[in-house]
Amino acid sequence: LVARGLEAEPNNRYTAFDPICLDFDPDAVGGSDLKWNSLIGADVQILIDGQAMTGAYVSGDGRLSRKDGKKNYDDPESSLFQYCLLLWQNGLHTLTIRIPQGVSDKTDYSWAVYGETSANCGNNQIENDCLGT
Repeated sequence: LVARGLEAEPNNRYTAFDPICLDFDPDAVGGSDLKWNSLIGADVQILIDGQAMTGAYVSGDGRLSRKDGKKNYDDPESSLFQYCLLLWQNGLHTLTIRIPQGVSDKTDYSWAVYGETSANCGNNQIENDCLGT
């Protein structure tokens, strides 16, 4: 999993100053490791504090894509980082990526993320999920 917009902090924590953009490494998913190839076409859940964000799936080229078909404002023409979300709520949150059973020994991968109010969840961000106002 590739994440952008998170800054590493002590104690295995991250701070989100910008939109958090998520994707899979296409070399791993589309590569020779058959275990990760089984992710192609699979539904992936993104949760913040247990609240489900827009559904996602792994596209044929091994990338994380939105199920609603929208493109994120990050770069609509790029096949990288098509899934972004905003965390505009101060405090410590849990970001969880849930993959289907059978691909890995575990299904939930979680990180502690501290939100900073540096982004606005207003109408100018309608293409992105947003937690908080």
